[in-house]
Amino acid sequence: MTLRDLFDQVSSNYWPLALYFILLPVIAWIVGQVANGSRDVRFWGFVYAVLVYAVCIPGIFAVTLNIYLFLFERQSIWQANIIMQFLPVISMALTLMIIKQKIPFSMIPGFGKLSGFLT
Repeated sequence: MTLRDLFDQVSSNYWPLALYFILLPVIAWIVGQVANGSRDVRFWGFVYAVLVYAVCIPGIFAVTLNIYLFLFERQSIWQANIIMQFLPVISMALTLMIIKQKIPFSMIPGFGKLSGFLT
């Protein structure tokens, strides 16, 4: 199976992927509401770390894929797959903004490595 085969298969049934990227910011918001006022910052830091990795790894892959497709493959913006190319990036930005309101990124274990990977 190639990446094109995987993308074609996901494009034919996009609801699981769309639901995943829609639920991640919602889960981050719910965790923020549940953790509000809690003194166990270390535990919530690990919960947020799972959310950050769950959203950032596909988001970084989507950014990298978009750069490759638009710069090197010369794909037209009109042919872009919104669910696979833009929704992960939007979900990543939204989730990180929600998490940033509740806890500093320095308190999230492993975030420094992820931000280094992003740059």
